[in-house]
Amino acid sequence: METFDALLTRQSCRNFTNEPVSEQDLAKIIAAANNAPVGMAMFDCLRLTVIQDPNILLGLEETVLNINPNFTREHPLFNAPLAIVVSTKDVEGPYALMHKLSGACVMENMMVEAADLGLGSCYLMGAASVIAQSPEFMEQIGLPEGFTPMSIAIVGHSAQPLAKRQPVNDKIVCDFC
Repeated sequence: METFDALLTRQSCRNFTNEPVSEQDLAKIIAAANNAPVGMAMFDCLRLTVIQDPNILLGLEETVLNINPNFTREHPLFNAPLAIVVSTKDVEGPYALMHKLSGACVMENMMVEAADLGLGSCYLMGAASVIAQSPEFMEQIGLPEGFTPMSIAIVGHSAQPLAKRQPVNDKIVCDFC
């Protein structure tokens, strides 16, 4: 698939089949993450936690719902068979924002690669901020102290076929000087 076609195919998927993501596809998604632009090449300030175990995925959902009972969905992960938590190192000062922006680049690379592989994905920020409030869950997934979940990419086989969207050029105001 051409890059722009993958961008147009990538969309927020909130309905997944039970089919697991293959190890080969997961390896490509992780490779895409590792090839994202990262500010000052500070890769040690980012961490990926790949969750495939159904019990841990269920625990993640339960943690979100227990901490935030007002969460509007019964299944915050939309029954996805794979969740990749992107965490950033806790730092103060100008690098704090840079690490978060680098994490966003990692997320985008993973989701575009998932689309290229014919997989659905969704960028979750709310669930990540909620699990960051649970030291117990962060310990369960092996997240070292000093890192905070920033976002979660859920990935899987979409229950509906992914359709390429029409390109748009007018959603973001663009000023020319």
